[in-house]
Amino acid sequence: MTTTAIPAVFAPVRTFFSRLIASEGPTPAGVDWPDTARQTIRFRELCRLFPLGKEEFSVLDYGCGYGALLPYLQANGFSCNYFGFDICEDMILSARRLHPGSEKRFQAALDPTQQFDFVVLSGALSLKLAADPRAWEEEIWRIIDTMDRLSTKGFGFNLLSAWREPDRKKDFLYYGDPAEFLRKMWRYSPNVAVLHDYDLWDFTVLVRKEPLYIKTPEGHWLRK
Repeated sequence: MTTTAIPAVFAPVRTFFSRLIASEGPTPAGVDWPDTARQTIRFRELCRLFPLGKEEFSVLDYGCGYGALLPYLQANGFSCNYFGFDICEDMILSARRLHPGSEKRFQAALDPTQQFDFVVLSGALSLKLAADPRAWEEEIWRIIDTMDRLSTKGFGFNLLSAWREPDRKKDFLYYGDPAEFLRKMWRYSPNVAVLHDYDLWDFTVLVRKEPLYIKTPEGHWLRK
């Protein structure tokens, strides 16, 4: 299986998830979620990015795990052409076994020339293990740049919130500042939403690319 080369900070994470999917199988526990309910809530928030009804679109699930988003999209009536990518080969193999007939939709390597209407990422940026927080955050922004480049209509992701109670934070997890992410996401589009109102201590960022706007050399957004 051809895979995408990954930065050093992600190598321990890939090993962690390889072991986890082997022990827990294709379940929320196999991707380090506490339960199905919280996994589903995060899917629901990310799917606010997508058009409703019969409008068709393509979506890349970046860090797809065993492909749990695919049946969620099917069950909720989204007309989409789904693809999944994950740096963990064992996750991809598990996804292919779990979704017969869709094996080719799950890949451990990305074609840099391919684009999708939307790119979404759920949970893949939270487990930093022993990585230096600054190095981890640099890679988060590299991935966000990649999601922007791969998408034509928009992208979305979630992160654990830095506003969580201090005594409940864990050293091996990464917590992002929602206000800081909102400020920095402005570089990608003026149509940005940060959702922090769904009773979990994380937040979802949704970026919609609005063709009515152009960005000036000074970094301002203007209507065409």
